[in-house]
Amino acid sequence: MDKSEKVLVLRTCAADMTAHGGFQWPESGPVECQDWKPVAACGNGLHGLLWGQGDYGLLNKSFDAKWLVVEVEKSEIVKIGEKVKFPRGNVVYCGNSRGAIELLRNALAKRVKVATKVKTTTGYAAHAATTGEAAHAATTGEAAHAATTGHYAHAATTGRDAVAACLGYYGFAKADAGGVLVLAWNDGKRRRLAVGYVGESIKAGVKYSVNYKGEFVEAQ
Repeated sequence: MDKSEKVLVLRTCAADMTAHGGFQWPESGPVECQDWKPVAACGNGLHGLLWGQGDYGLLNKSFDAKWLVVEVEKSEIVKIGEKVKFPRGNVVYCGNSRGAIELLRNALAKRVKVATKVKTTTGYAAHAATTGEAAHAATTGEAAHAATTGHYAHAATTGRDAVAACLGYYGFAKADAGGVLVLAWNDGKRRRLAVGYVGESIKAGVKYSVNYKGEFVEAQ
């Protein structure tokens, strides 16, 4: 990384691209706060969730809300509890929640070195577990479970009756016949777990994520 390291911030706006206080956000390109103060207090800055992590109760959940990903200088970030603020940035995405989170997931996977590492096991009841952002786990074998605890991490199983669990946010999971998926999500107040059973609510061999309502959706 060079001295001007960039990070990504997730935030939402109303359908007309306005935020709290009527501030008008652009759909793309540069944006700047005119009354910036680098103090750890709300106001006097642009606000969001660094790498999409923090208090989802602060986001606009309206069906027509705009989800933005903003590129920001890391050195200008000021942390305020479960969110951050910054003086300026560059809007690199404007659209729906799914597209925003997918962009963050892919960007973080490239950024974190552990993203290139996948723990894989083969054999009956040969489990795999990882801890760390974008640290994936995969198993092949009957009743061989795969579990991850980091954000943006994937868990995959290819044997019968196996559990694939992603306990960090923004993960993907898939399982074969008789399997179970467990994916973490946040309802704006606390972490919750969505559970899906292959053959009932979800399909075998299909990769799933969870949306902000806790519903399983097929991953693109």
